[in-house]
Amino acid sequence: MKPSFDISTHGLNSTAVNNNIGRLLVFCLFCILGTVFTTPYPSLACTLVMLIALPLVLFNPGRRAFLLGFFKGPERWFMWSFIAWPVSFITVSVVSGGWADGRYLDNPARFALSIPIAVLFARHKVDLKWLIAGVAVACVCSGLWGAYELGVLKRGRAVGLTNNEIHFGNLAAAACTIAIMYAAMAYQSATKWRVALLVCAVLGAFAALASGSRASGLAAFPLLALFFIRTKDTLHKQIIALIAVGLVCVAAGLVFSQSVREVTRISEASNDLLTYKKDRAQSSLGDRAEMWRASWLMFKENPLVGVGTRNYLPAYDKLKNSGLVKPGGMPYNQAHSQIFHTMAAGGTIFLAGYLFMLLAPAMYFYKTFRRSASNYTTRIASMLGFSSCLMFFGFGLTNAIFDIQLYSTVYPVLLASLAGICHQNSAKQAP
Repeated sequence: MKPSFDISTHGLNSTAVNNNIGRLLVFCLFCILGTVFTTPYPSLACTLVMLIALPLVLFNPGRRAFLLGFFKGPERWFMWSFIAWPVSFITVSVVSGGWADGRYLDNPARFALSIPIAVLFARHKVDLKWLIAGVAVACVCSGLWGAYELGVLKRGRAVGLTNNEIHFGNLAAAACTIAIMYAAMAYQSATKWRVALLVCAVLGAFAALASGSRASGLAAFPLLALFFIRTKDTLHKQIIALIAVGLVCVAAGLVFSQSVREVTRISEASNDLLTYKKDRAQSSLGDRAEMWRASWLMFKENPLVGVGTRNYLPAYDKLKNSGLVKPGGMPYNQAHSQIFHTMAAGGTIFLAGYLFMLLAPAMYFYKTFRRSASNYTTRIASMLGFSSCLMFFGFGLTNAIFDIQLYSTVYPVLLASLAGICHQNSAKQAP
């Protein structure tokens, strides 16, 4: 495979500079998830890496090789999708006449700013274990937060330092899934470390459960991919067996145990749906259903650019006052679903940017996985990238996650880092 961009022979030839860039990338890998549950400013570290990586690439004598990556090679759509998202945001914002409250260009711009990180990872060899170290820290710390808040503080739902149950549960579940995926596929690692990582994953799963976030359960679906990976590795097969047993137990618990349904908030969801179907009464799911219904009406009225990123709440109030939607329990300035919010706020333009930003990386990682049967690191990194795309798509079904700085940092930096690692290792086996 011919590399799509390669700055390994251009500029930054100083050994000291290269070593420092390598340390910066190690720091980046660890902090993607390693700081989510350990600091009240989880996006700060990766933001600093973005700001440092940008001039390192733009002022590199080898930047021409980088720019060629936009026009050829398997990474081209990946890169364009991370540019299309902020461009679609700017387009809709300009047409609608301004910015939304709290929704400035900062969040979508982070996607474009993460591209230089991919370039640096493509040039410098950084071990994937540093990402997994951060994942292990995230699982352990989230589990401890869950135990502390439920056992000591007697809270109903854990929030950790995220101050939000949904974000806490989603990212704990994401760390759990990545840990299990790596433990199953990293057959070159010592068994004791893979087992230790599985123990950490259990803590992450407990944290997700302690959050009471139903959407966090969607993070488990990428694990089904492990069933289709052919391998002779014994631990991989044992992990698959454990996953199968776990799925059967969860299904049995949801069907036969009222306690399990209450802990997972399935009973609450069932009651919400029944009451909403009967008289559209206010409830957690009832309010969301009305917001989604309102978003669809906004999209039908303004199919190209929507009502504007700043106008969702006024448009919702207008529909509410006209009686087309039932008043919710509390006002939201987003539709509580990324898909519905992009449809309502930005119409087809915003929706196309969102789907492109999800599908292009997913296809890149999927194709990279398919052609990397003989490359150990690329195979793992591409599967982690593909799984991350699926997880964040699932999280976005019930919340407008990319209006939030934390998700708008973790998602692009994680995918950019994994893409750079895939390219770096794939380029080595190119003839």
